[in-house]
Amino acid sequence: MQGFDAEIGWRLPFFKADAGQQLRIYGGGYRFAADSETVPKIQGPRGRLDLTFAQVPYLWDGSRLSLGAEVQHDNPRGTQGFVSARLRIPLQFFGKADPAKLTAQELRMTDPIIRDIDIVSQARAYGAPEAATQTASGQTLTVLDSNTTTGAGLPAAIAAAGANSIVILSGTFSTTAVTTLQSGQTVMGGGSTSVRSLSGRTAT
Repeated sequence: MQGFDAEIGWRLPFFKADAGQQLRIYGGGYRFAADSETVPKIQGPRGRLDLTFAQVPYLWDGSRLSLGAEVQHDNPRGTQGFVSARLRIPLQFFGKADPAKLTAQELRMTDPIIRDIDIVSQARAYGAPEAATQTASGQTLTVLDSNTTTGAGLPAAIAAAGANSIVILSGTFSTTAVTTLQSGQTVMGGGSTSVRSLSGRTAT
């Protein structure tokens, strides 16, 4: 689904501008829409907090710890919350670089790029669930469950499905009875088939 996601942030003045730890708050929103009118738009506000430590105790220069919390809300998905913890440890522990002596702007330049937390897609069922009543080609569809149909009753249940029908077996059946298929009848214990609901929707 195409759209946009934007936010603006502010450094909360709990620490000095050039301090190794900083707390920032972000606010913004997003809007995604599909070409189909049957797919609802996904749009709403988002808020985020980020606490960053430019130097981690007992680790060498260049290490960084970031703690975050994020919340967003839209009608299709409701309210969602996320927490994150990122620890960066440089592989090199030698050299003259000292992040504690960087200016506030230089420290900011070392922040990682913040990626979006999710991918918005229209691959989701937004309508009420429907029961499949026949195959996509129009054949009668019957599902036999081993919890309700015994092995001894399996031949009679298959015969009751009628000619030119597809019978799907769900569960485990054990029988020694002779089962005779009718004309054009198919019995499936696995695999896939295309089915159709009363409203005309098809699925596999």
